[in-house]
Amino acid sequence: MFELVFLGTSASRPTAARGLPALMVLHETERFLVDCGEGTQRQLIRAGLGYRRLTRVFLTHAHLDHVLGLAGLVASLAEGPAEGALTIYGGEQAIDLATRLIRDVVLPETDERIEVRFERIEAGAAIACDTVRVVPVPVRHRGGDSFGFLFEEPAHRPFDAARADALGIPPGPERHRLRDGHSVRRTDGRVITPNEVFGSPERGTRLLVIGDAAEIESLRPFAEGADGLVIEATFLSHERDKAREHGHLVAADAARLARDCGVGTLILTHISARYDGPEILAEARGIFPAALLASDLARFKITKRSRA
Repeated sequence: MFELVFLGTSASRPTAARGLPALMVLHETERFLVDCGEGTQRQLIRAGLGYRRLTRVFLTHAHLDHVLGLAGLVASLAEGPAEGALTIYGGEQAIDLATRLIRDVVLPETDERIEVRFERIEAGAAIACDTVRVVPVPVRHRGGDSFGFLFEEPAHRPFDAARADALGIPPGPERHRLRDGHSVRRTDGRVITPNEVFGSPERGTRLLVIGDAAEIESLRPFAEGADGLVIEATFLSHERDKAREHGHLVAADAARLARDCGVGTLILTHISARYDGPEILAEARGIFPAALLASDLARFKITKRSRA
């Protein structure tokens, strides 16, 4: 299960209601910040998240509205007690921009009590984290060198209560030992192994997060069967030409991707300042009725094949 906290949901510039792009993805004990628009550190405080256990930032691309918040965030982290290095992941252009911003501008003005690492990513080269795998996904957007991120829980074998019943294992301590991977010996001398009471492997929850994107066709293989899809919906269809000019999607594009790929939950974000939001949601729901619209500080939970 993933929990999402939207810290900024506007496109290009902030509005009175929406800040610049930033999304916190939480999984068990891990936190992942996707993009860091201006004002992100304040949103972290308003959301009650704070800075603890924030050790990974994933940048979708090098445009300033997705990156500038790193300056204030790193400056604040440098003032507090060190909790390990902060690693910033991104394509070559994004890492070049982040490196110049942090190393040349921010850190020289602090006592540098924080270690910041910069990691260039490549499409398909998975990033192994503690509880999930993060796969960079190539995205076409104005300027190139853009990525989305596919968060995947590891496959697991569910405990099969029916098998345990058939083997005469009553609810209680023996089942707990089997769940923990230990064999148990029955009073009749039989030894029951964990393998006998677990079902076939099942994939974990899959969450695809896409930043700015110019088209959806190349995203289909990655969105197929995803339990959750977070994606931009910057414009409405009547402004499709403007969307194409600036390398963005209209709400209907995002909805078609979710519908055609059997996505469980679609959450729209990166809304142009020219819209209030409900009109974006209405267009998407005409194609994908379960579409949801993100707002600043909104929270969603993504579970396997369920609606947020």
